Amino acid sequence: MVLHLLMVRRGVNIFKIVILAGTFALAFAFAGNDLVNFVGVPLAAWESWQQFTASGMAADAFTMEGLRKAVQTPTFYLLLSGLIMVLTLWFSKKAHRVVQTSINLSSSTRGDQEQFGSSLPGRLIVRAGLSANKTLHQILPNSLFTALESRMQPVEQVKGAPVLPLVRAAINLVVSSILIASATSLKLPLSTTYVTFMVAMGSSFADGAWNRESAVYRISGVLAVISGWFLTAMCAFSACALVTWALFEGGSVVAVLFMLVAVVSLVRSNFFGKKKEESSFDIVADNTDKDSIRANIGASVDESIDTAVRLMREGLTAFQAEDEKILNRCKNEAVNLFEDISRSRGSYYRMALRGGGDDLDNEARHIYYRIFNGMKELSHELRSVLGMSANHIANRHRPYSGALGDNLEQMLGILEDAARHFRAYAAGEGSRAELSAYADHCSSRISKIQIELLQRIDTEGLSMRSSDLYLNYLQFARAFINRFTIVALLERDLNDACRRNAARKEEETAAASAQA
Repeated sequence: MVLHLLMVRRGVNIFKIVILAGTFALAFAFAGNDLVNFVGVPLAAWESWQQFTASGMAADAFTMEGLRKAVQTPTFYLLLSGLIMVLTLWFSKKAHRVVQTSINLSSSTRGDQEQFGSSLPGRLIVRAGLSANKTLHQILPNSLFTALESRMQPVEQVKGAPVLPLVRAAINLVVSSILIASATSLKLPLSTTYVTFMVAMGSSFADGAWNRESAVYRISGVLAVISGWFLTAMCAFSACALVTWALFEGGSVVAVLFMLVAVVSLVRSNFFGKKKEESSFDIVADNTDKDSIRANIGASVDESIDTAVRLMREGLTAFQAEDEKILNRCKNEAVNLFEDISRSRGSYYRMALRGGGDDLDNEARHIYYRIFNGMKELSHELRSVLGMSANHIANRHRPYSGALGDNLEQMLGILEDAARHFRAYAAGEGSRAELSAYADHCSSRISKIQIELLQRIDTEGLSMRSSDLYLNYLQFARAFINRFTIVALLERDLNDACRRNAARKEEETAAASAQA
């Protein structure tokens, strides 16, 4: 108490000291538990081998009585194991994702897309909680709830502040370290990750970090993580039984085979895993001014146009060749494109929360939303038409031939040429009237292809399913022209406005310098 008063009078934030001490306590608690789990098995195997070689007995006559005694582990092995654990936690992307999952589910921030979707159990729990809350409000006096709400007023979020308040961070560290250290001293089996995760969930729930907008997603995430642990436990139980039975039946040959499979799996998962390529859609600028938004829009629009045209080209080529593998890959890429653009479009909400800036900054944010909304709708149509194409081939329906196939090739040429015109206009070439006339010309060409299709349905013997798919290709091409025409117009308007604003500032600066 005296130390606390001295810290308060000197202006020292005690929670920062508690967090620092709690971090060290949690690190030692983790080391006392995870280090044993990490080195226990290989050191026990090494000690068993040493005892067996020293005994000189046959393998079928040697017993493991020696392991009942306390084994003195060399300090070098402990230091080496600790160093490996530290380096793994520092460099492992998988470890970072595990920590990020806990932070996302316990975060007080709003506006970002939730990591987990909703589930039926999550919805049922939230519904039951709201019903219980309504019942309590009918039974208990309102003065009690007023008093409780007065103690739970959220602190205003400061820009750049951590997602966890200091009080909650201190509680998470201290409580987790106490639970882990106590259970380890009592020789109880536990998961350190599970303990810290559930402590973080409990403190976030008590702190009111979950509200009606995020509760169902957070609870669904918690249930998904917990069920995942139970599922992996059952898988480990079943796999262990299967491996043990195989070793008894197969002997040394199966043991060597399992060792090779284990080595290959470890090497493949850690060194040859698929790495997601960086995308301009992953850019979330900390600055929400007009220049940053303009740069983000320019990179994202170029990538969206290129990816949409490429996927349509590769998907249609694979469709005509009845290459189901490539067509499914294109469909999956279209799904990823839709998700990336949807996530980036959500940045408009964070821009609105941060606020600030002048009128042109606000206009840039409005244009950002309109552009990304158009690209999102187009990527949705691309995902839909490629999915229909994949199902068409999977069901072994025939592709298009003759004039219909040639017209689809002509449609691809229209899209590729339109993409060049849209980029040129956004960069400052041509006029608005010329772009509108060009878009009308492209739409007319697509309409002619559609009319020719309707004339050939009978002669080509097309089914209604094949006709619908063909019309969906043309509908995507028409949507591509319309939406990217609007995107190009908006991008050009923003670029021109930013250039005029920069020129005006240069003139004002030059005038001020001349007066000085």
